[in-house]
Amino acid sequence: MFYIESIWATGPNVIKSEIEFCKGLNIIHGPSNTGKSYIVDCLDFMLGATSIRMGDQTGYDCIHMRIDVTLQNDQQENFGIELSRHIGSKEFFVDSQNEDFVQSGQYKIGNGTPHISDVWLRLMGMDEPVYVWKNSRFDTQRMTTRTFIDTFFLTEERVITQGSILIPEQVISQTATKNSILYFINGIKQGDKENKIETKEMLEKKRDAVVDYLHSHLEKIEERKKALPVHTEKSFDLRNNMDQILREIENAEAEVTKAVSKSRELAQEIIAINKDIAQNHVVENRYNVLLSQYEADIKRLTFLVEGEIHKDDSEVPSRCPFCNGELQKEEEESCVEAASTEIKKLIPQISDLREAMDDLKYETDEYNRQLVAKENERAKVEGEIQEVLQPKLEQLRENLRQYPTAIRSEAENDIVEDIQKEIQDDLYAKMGEVYVDQKHSVNEEFDEDFNKKFSRIIVDILKECAFDDGADEAVFNPKTFDVNIGKQLKRSYGKGYAAFLNVAVAMSLHVYFDKFGAYRPGMFIVDSPILSLSEKMEGDKPVSDGMKASLFEYFVAHRNDRQSIIVENVIPGVNYDYDNVKVIEFTKTDQGRYGFLKSRPQK
Repeated sequence: MFYIESIWATGPNVIKSEIEFCKGLNIIHGPSNTGKSYIVDCLDFMLGATSIRMGDQTGYDCIHMRIDVTLQNDQQENFGIELSRHIGSKEFFVDSQNEDFVQSGQYKIGNGTPHISDVWLRLMGMDEPVYVWKNSRFDTQRMTTRTFIDTFFLTEERVITQGSILIPEQVISQTATKNSILYFINGIKQGDKENKIETKEMLEKKRDAVVDYLHSHLEKIEERKKALPVHTEKSFDLRNNMDQILREIENAEAEVTKAVSKSRELAQEIIAINKDIAQNHVVENRYNVLLSQYEADIKRLTFLVEGEIHKDDSEVPSRCPFCNGELQKEEEESCVEAASTEIKKLIPQISDLREAMDDLKYETDEYNRQLVAKENERAKVEGEIQEVLQPKLEQLRENLRQYPTAIRSEAENDIVEDIQKEIQDDLYAKMGEVYVDQKHSVNEEFDEDFNKKFSRIIVDILKECAFDDGADEAVFNPKTFDVNIGKQLKRSYGKGYAAFLNVAVAMSLHVYFDKFGAYRPGMFIVDSPILSLSEKMEGDKPVSDGMKASLFEYFVAHRNDRQSIIVENVIPGVNYDYDNVKVIEFTKTDQGRYGFLKSRPQK
């Protein structure tokens, strides 16, 4: 936030002439030839005007200005900046109390750098130089205070213009001014190098580069197509065949499952047969042991019988070989009959045993035949699984794995062909493009939303200022960049009413900046806003004193919105007092302050 704290003129052998301002509303009034216009000229001079009407005859040769700055940071820093410029010079000297914000040193106007506008734009919140389009060809120029001076500095000559008060009368400068207003509204830079508008030649070169790129891309796509596998079958047939293979795989898996189940069943039967054979071998061994026992019993009994038959043929000793005593003869019972009986029992048992052994051997042989048959059958099943069913299943699965690859290849081929077609379409479209140089139409940048909001603000201000000729019908006309009252153009009014409308429109723009803008000038300077209303001009209808008073009442009511400096011959009485306003009166007499310059009479 900033405001002009004071402005003064100095020179050799003259008294310093200074005017101090407040940060709100400042009103300078007094009769003609008291130096009021000198103050306006000095302000304009310090804002970068090339010359000033204050000539050598005044004795003053240097203008100074002090600006009070408050930064809204954590500490709310406050400091001053002083500007000095010799009359006739294009150079300023800047003395800054905050070198980080604005550097002290020499500044220039025109094409010089650093430019004095760098200081003013920095005060308005812009950290670096701004470039705007100055014509329909998108040529750029640096935005300075002179580019948009008409939006906040209304001289006595300009205030009565019947053209737009917001833009200069020179048509050649109007585009830059409008684009400067746009920058205050949206903060979008137009003239940066990266935002450079492309010419027809540049666009054609870009088009040719894109065409070359598309051609090379098409060549790469064609190479890719040639590298893809060739499939005679279409995706529909491929999917049908894949479904058939899936069904065949399902059947083959069922056959394998059935064969494996059969093999397991045969294996169980083989195990059972081997178990039966093993049991028969155990029984056979037992039979052989029993047969051997029976045969041994017969041999023993036969031996006993034969011994009994032949015992009479041998001499029996009558004396003991040890004591030579006589041995007594015992009566012995014959065992021949008992042995014969036992032998008769054993012979049929052996016969039965041999018959049982024959039956067992037959049963074992039958088991062995069954075992061989089952093993042969199982070997056949296993052979069919390993040599027929499993290879068939693997082949079907391999075929199935190939089909998705084929489908993917076909899908990739379709995608490549689609991309190829799109690129070809883009290529043909790009080759057919014809360019013309673009033209910038700044009026089109002020959209309907701006027009509506700005018109509403104008209406509100005109009503508050008691405009008595259709305030509710006021509307901003983007073609003339001015206000219409209904269908009536401003130029149809006399200069007095035009001046009133001009002040209202200029103030409305500042209100728009305050509400919707990215930046704001922060000051409003107007010379003689109601002089033309007081001095009735040709074509003007009588103006009520209420309009004059209401305009100043508006200034007073909105004194805190921005710094305003109003210069007027006579100020009207208002319903509000001027206690909170900086009022500077020049009397053109020895009573009070005669005028601005203290060393000689004013003109």
